[in-house]
Amino acid sequence: MLYYHLNQYMNMEDGLLHYREAPDAVKEYTQDYLANTNVYTQFKLYMDVQVLPEATTTMNDLRSAVRQFLKAMKNLSIHESELITKFDEEFAVSVPSK
Repeated sequence: MLYYHLNQYMNMEDGLLHYREAPDAVKEYTQDYLANTNVYTQFKLYMDVQVLPEATTTMNDLRSAVRQFLKAMKNLSIHESELITKFDEEFAVSVPSK
């Protein structure tokens, strides 16, 4: 009986048991959970990062927000420079060269 069960449901490629396909709600929850466990995503949600036309964010404002976030979350395993770099990559406005 055990041999039949393993032969029927075990995936030989990854060695995991697969009984049925996960429902769409579970897949969506898993994607949301994995996205929200990212520290940078948590930073954007916590600080309510928004794109406002004609608004500028100074480096001092950004550093202050990062320090406030890390202090509130008690997350000392990530350096503030990593969050600043990711923020700059996502929201930096590239000025076209003349």
